Amino acid sequence: MVPQLDRALKSRLYRGVRQVLIQWKGAPPSAASWEDLQEFQERYPSFQLEDELLVEGGEMSCGAVCMSAAT
Repeated sequence: MVPQLDRALKSRLYRGVRQVLIQWKGAPPSAASWEDLQEFQERYPSFQLEDELLVEGGEMSCGAVCMSAAT
């Protein structure tokens, strides 16, 4: 079964590669994963990322969900 996207929580620049933190449907926040932006957009071309996530250093405010997912 292919995991289904729920939402993109935040973005970062990691070792020169833009990444997005993805929350998966039906999965706990601890299962969120960092995905390389370019590969993510190729794999999920219809998924609309928030503009704030696409700018360098962009980050969406998402409260405790991000804090627990980032650890």
